[in-house]
Amino acid sequence: ERRASPFTTHASSPSSPKYIKGKQDIDRVIRDLELFVESASFDESATAFKEKEEKHDDVIKENKMKKEADEQGRRAADTKKESTDSIPTAALTGEEEAKGKEKTTATGTPSPQLNGLAILVAIVGASIQSLVAPSNKVKALDILEKVVRYSEGSMILDLIIPHALYLRSDPQAIVRYKVVNLLALAMDKVDQISMADANVLSDYLLPIIVKLHPDHEKDPLVQIAICKKLPVLMRSTRKFLDLTHALKQKAAVALDSKESSYDKELHTIKLTFLNMVVGFLAMGSSKAKIALLKNFLHVCEFLGKALVEEKEMLMHLTTVLNEPDWELRASMFRHVPKFSVFLGQESLVVDSLLPIMTEALYDAELFVSHEALKALTSICCFIIAKKNNRHKGPISGRIRNGGGFSPPSSSPSSPSSSSSSREAGGLRKEIIEKVAPLLLHPAHFIHREACKYM
Repeated sequence: ERRASPFTTHASSPSSPKYIKGKQDIDRVIRDLELFVESASFDESATAFKEKEEKHDDVIKENKMKKEADEQGRRAADTKKESTDSIPTAALTGEEEAKGKEKTTATGTPSPQLNGLAILVAIVGASIQSLVAPSNKVKALDILEKVVRYSEGSMILDLIIPHALYLRSDPQAIVRYKVVNLLALAMDKVDQISMADANVLSDYLLPIIVKLHPDHEKDPLVQIAICKKLPVLMRSTRKFLDLTHALKQKAAVALDSKESSYDKELHTIKLTFLNMVVGFLAMGSSKAKIALLKNFLHVCEFLGKALVEEKEMLMHLTTVLNEPDWELRASMFRHVPKFSVFLGQESLVVDSLLPIMTEALYDAELFVSHEALKALTSICCFIIAKKNNRHKGPISGRIRNGGGFSPPSSSPSSPSSSSSSREAGGLRKEIIEKVAPLLLHPAHFIHREACKYM
């Protein structure tokens, strides 16, 4: 009633400036009063909530202390009943308890930082299940990725990885891309596991890695993420295997005959990754193959020279030359010299790689020819250096008793060595005949690389 009375008498219409100004002043006062009432009520509710929370914490602490006392009494009774052949729990978790004392308070509860991270992960994980927009899912995975950097192995295995894998079958490729990156980072951050997680590799992580095969994942973006993180996944699985067997040995657990040994489990892991690599070389997208070739040396070092030669990885590697993408062919020649050094077998390199490179010298794309010529120069330098090191014998064996050097003893050459030398000489002559015309190539970078080879 007071809003209209003072202004209708002085102003003839509600549109007058005096009426408008007075109405704005009254609205501002009413809004300030409402904010004041809300803040007062919030302060009262906040104090009441703090009091309730403190009471609730006291009750929880009392219950925990009672439970700990009961558990200690029960453990003392169990240890008396157990025989001497049984394994004491203190032997299994002695180091874990020693490390846990630094991260626990006097009441035995986790440190506030880890407890706060667990609450944050629980909130984000509960929100993930109701998210619809891909951008929100990506933001949730970004939060989990930041939390992983400050988390322990138990929280990563129990909370972060299960929440992330909930989005593993999301229809959006960008979400699955982030899941792969988060999975690789989480597995790499785990440095120790408990006895309860001794079978986490075989029962939980390996089935997840198997689903990263290109038979299950067709999207090019996700395939690129898998190929980029492949060395990290290999290193992490090897680390989990080492941690598992170290726990079993420390606990003096006798392995049954049905359980596989360390070498068999490692061979199974290598075969899993080998099938994945062969699948990407055969069915992956061109960008995924380029990402795989960048990490191909690390992949071969994990698999081992024996398995690489047994499964003929060189033959699978050369299949990428049939692809129409010139960037993929150039990437293959860019990284193949490192692979040849890893093999270390001159005959295999000469028989397989050099003929392929000589054919690629006249590729339709100049950049492919340039990379093939650079690879040819690098491999030939490697072969020459290896021959020189082979012919150099120990100096002490050639020193005479009176001083000076004795001439190297000449051994009769076998027919096989002479035939192989003739074949190598013919191949060398063929390569020179292919490279010589490139000295007159109009492209200056090919001309310069041909001069280097000569």
